[in-house]
Amino acid sequence: MEFWMYNLIFAIGFFALSLLSQISTIGMIFRIISTLAVFALIVPSIAVGVRRLHDTGKTGWWMLLAIIPFVGWIILVIFFVIDGQSQYNIYGNDPKGRHEIADPQQIIDSDSVVTFDNGAKVSISDMKCPQCGGNDFNILGVKGGVLRSVGTAAAFGAIGNIVAGKMAAGNIETEPIQYKCKKCKYKFIGEPIEAPEEEKLSAPCNIYFKREINFVGAGVPQIVYLNGIKIGPVKNGNMIMFPTHIKQNIIFVTDQYGVAFAGHYTFEAQPDTKIVVRFNRKFINSN
Repeated sequence: MEFWMYNLIFAIGFFALSLLSQISTIGMIFRIISTLAVFALIVPSIAVGVRRLHDTGKTGWWMLLAIIPFVGWIILVIFFVIDGQSQYNIYGNDPKGRHEIADPQQIIDSDSVVTFDNGAKVSISDMKCPQCGGNDFNILGVKGGVLRSVGTAAAFGAIGNIVAGKMAAGNIETEPIQYKCKKCKYKFIGEPIEAPEEEKLSAPCNIYFKREINFVGAGVPQIVYLNGIKIGPVKNGNMIMFPTHIKQNIIFVTDQYGVAFAGHYTFEAQPDTKIVVRFNRKFINSN
């Protein structure tokens, strides 16, 4: 309703200004007004179009189709007229209020899932800063990842990113992970340790990690870590499954160079259960 009412009012207003601009005595004034109105409404028009695309689960980057004459606009109109998703998606709840959130089992059953299992029973939940003893930290990722990212991108551009992505996807070893204490800002390398017996689950909890579709970095994999251990790569729009064998868990994600995306997801697992985690350059939600 927001989208169509906006465009209806826009069309009526623009049509009225066009008629008034044909009047010889005052036409020039209304031509200036209509030109200024078009420029003033560019941002709101893009915003309402992006919002409508979000209703259908599509990224707002599809609005770039508008720069393609004729064909681009036809595709956009088709996207605009189709019904929105009748469930929660990564951009929020269904605006018609039909369902607040998707059934996790439907998501699990509807996707082809790549399974990883390194059998790790380690933890970083009790990790402390060696400088001040604080246990609240940011995850920076693989040490040296930022330099690799900048250097490769500067030297080889998009081709370098793709090659780095293939290499990262094929590397199963966990490299040293660097953390930064939020309290004293000290950077340190943290190593996961064997979880105590009371933290181990009697049966594994399966985690279904869904990487939502995004144009940014679409051609390269992202690397998922559980409790400081590399699980494996996940491609754009794909889902992977991996078990956890302990209660307190931390998931974080890096790019192909090992640079961690901002934020991490912590949760307490229960034996013989399933959890769906959604990620789109940040953690969206879980069930």
